[in-house]
Amino acid sequence: MNSNKRAFTLIELLVVIAIIAILAAILFPVFAQAREKARSISCLSNLKQIGTASMMYIQDYDETYMCGWGEPDGSTMWRWVLNPYIQRNGTSMYNGNATNNSILICPSTRIGVTSYGYNQAHFANRWAQAPNGNWNNGGIGMAAITEPANLVMIGEAAKSGRTSPGIDPNYADGSAYCGTRNGTAANNPADCGPYRFKADTWKKDPGDPTWDATVDWDMAMPGDGKGEWNIASGQGNNGSRRPLFPHSGLGNFVFADGHAKAIQGGKLAVKIGTPDDIWHNR
Repeated sequence: MNSNKRAFTLIELLVVIAIIAILAAILFPVFAQAREKARSISCLSNLKQIGTASMMYIQDYDETYMCGWGEPDGSTMWRWVLNPYIQRNGTSMYNGNATNNSILICPSTRIGVTSYGYNQAHFANRWAQAPNGNWNNGGIGMAAITEPANLVMIGEAAKSGRTSPGIDPNYADGSAYCGTRNGTAANNPADCGPYRFKADTWKKDPGDPTWDATVDWDMAMPGDGKGEWNIASGQGNNGSRRPLFPHSGLGNFVFADGHAKAIQGGKLAVKIGTPDDIWHNR
């Protein structure tokens, strides 16, 4: 009985291996992009829930937005006061115990207590200390927001001053105050835009907890005078955080009217006060 069995030759085996390697090289990035897209959608869902909770809070408190930093224990800050309006909030939004199941954690940036920041300079009153010694940075009324559907309220943000200047040489653009200060008008493009920085290249500082018990501005926007970045130390005034765009150049943000959407990093670089400016209450 004759047998016609034939084994692979070495060349045939190498060809098969090469084809598998080529297919893997093509498909793995596609799978990675699909996973990142899923994480981005989950992150956007988080912010939509935060936006809905914010709208509920605002209606319950005479159409007033949340505080920025409040009492020394943080019990009046925005992360804390939204707790009762959010079903899946992990543990406390304030005290450093938020879990990966918390809607404050974006699946793409799990390091830290929260992945999001509040546009405090445009939604809360400036710092003031009450007679009892407690700090009070109360929220403003809805009527004070000129275009609620075109003003970012909460979104992806983190300290990035140690990492990003090496990536973006124009990172410090927009760090100073834009407007009249001490009787002098600031019209410098480096302060008021359009800016040269590339926000979609910024990276979260490694190991940065983003939020802890220290006094910290939430999300400093260009020209707010809240950043004033010290490149050497990687810190700004009160350790401010800046918006981040970690999803292939996109970041997720919720607006003053509660709707949420993804925004390209380049939209942060616009001139303050122009129709494309969605970061400042104008």
